[in-house]
Amino acid sequence: MARRWPVGLALLMTADMWFAPGVVSPWSLLVLPASYLAIGAWRRHLGDRWQLTVQLVGLAVWGGLAAVALAAPAHVSGALVGLGWLGHAGWDLWHHRAERVVPRGYAEWCGALDVVVGVTTLLAVASG
Repeated sequence: MARRWPVGLALLMTADMWFAPGVVSPWSLLVLPASYLAIGAWRRHLGDRWQLTVQLVGLAVWGGLAAVALAAPAHVSGALVGLGWLGHAGWDLWHHRAERVVPRGYAEWCGALDVVVGVTTLLAVASG
């Protein structure tokens, strides 16, 4: 259990979202890939062209999703944002298993946070 503290921290940080779910801004989708690029650059893990390409493709995908969500009606936008956060949880899982770009603890924390934000966003959309 002690090694899973990043997940506990993420759950603690998002506990209020279960009681008052809301739709986060589509702009928040840009934070997801940008953080991986920033951390990967800081750790010097993007020197490999393949890793840099994967991260830039991620930025393009989540950036495109954010652009579509910004242009879409509110209920569609919220669903896209929730699905984008859930999709990023898969991205985190892949990075956690590959042990690349970001530390494993960060990928765990981010994955747990992404699942909670994605699910509660979709719940907010469904109840609204």
